[in-house]
Amino acid sequence: MNIQIVRGDYPFMFSGTIEKRLPAMERVLFVHHGTQQRLYPFALVSESGVINDALGKLKIEIFGKQGTL
Repeated sequence: MNIQIVRGDYPFMFSGTIEKRLPAMERVLFVHHGTQQRLYPFALVSESGVINDALGKLKIEIFGKQGTL
């Protein structure tokens, strides 16, 4: 048997089904407030620079700078 592991392609020691909405090893920012929650992929934050959003009535801003995420 030949096994090839590509770094960042598949989670180590994970044997379940991989979700297809994001790459398997995509880093994310998880934000929660009360019962509201949201994930922001680092790639999106880095690309956008600033994300304005709301969790319920709480308004949030996420800032990303190239090279810091």
